[in-house]
Parts: sequence; C-alpha cells; structure tokens
Amino acid sequence: MLRTKKGARIVFLENFTYNALMNLTKKIEQKLTETFYPSVLNISDQSHLHIGHSGNDSNGIESHFKIEIVSSAFESYSSFERHRWMNQVLSEEIKLLHAITFKIYTNEEYDTIMQE
Repeated sequence: MLRTKKGARIVFLENFTYNALMNLTKKIEQKLTETFYPSVLNISDQSHLHIGHSGNDSNGIESHFKIEIVSSAFESYSSFERHRWMNQVLSEEIKLLHAITFKIYTNEEYDTIMQE
C-alpha cells in the first residue's frame, strides 16, 4: 500500500508481468491522483482473468481494469457525470484498453458502504 502526499490509500492488485504494465497503471494512478485527490484509490488490473478472451491476446498487455475511487470532488455530481469525468481524464489510456470499470464514490457514500 502506498500513500500520496494528500494521504490517499492506493492499493495495487495488478499482476505485474513486465515494465510496460507498470507504466499504464502508473499513468492512471498519476492522472486520477492529480485530478481528484482521492481519499481511496484502488486500481486492479484484471487482464489475467481474460486471457484468451476477445481483447486479451495473453501476451501480458493490460486490457481490463477495475478502478475504485473515493473523492470529495464527486460531491454534487450524478453517477453519469462522474463516469463521464473519469472517461475524459483517462481518455488516452482508455484507447489502449478493452474494458474498464469504475466504482466512484464521495467520501460520505464510501463511509456508508463501509459501515454496512
């Protein structure tokens, strides 16, 4: 687990196969951290779960990501607006992927989920 200057928890669950894999993950981490100053940022490369499927040629290239992000920046934005904002911030990285999934929460929403 890493901590950014703003104190965000960043959890990496990726299956690092070679340096190029790290580069895309780090670009995503950097863009999201600089834009949203998240209190929680979980980035999971799930490409290994899709080996042999369309969009993954099993050569270790990142193709499928799951991102959970919690930030006060999302307050007063609808789910649709949050997803659109994430897509805009990661537009260059998304072009390289087959699939990306977002779970986007405000701090209050995340606290409620964690208490359940």
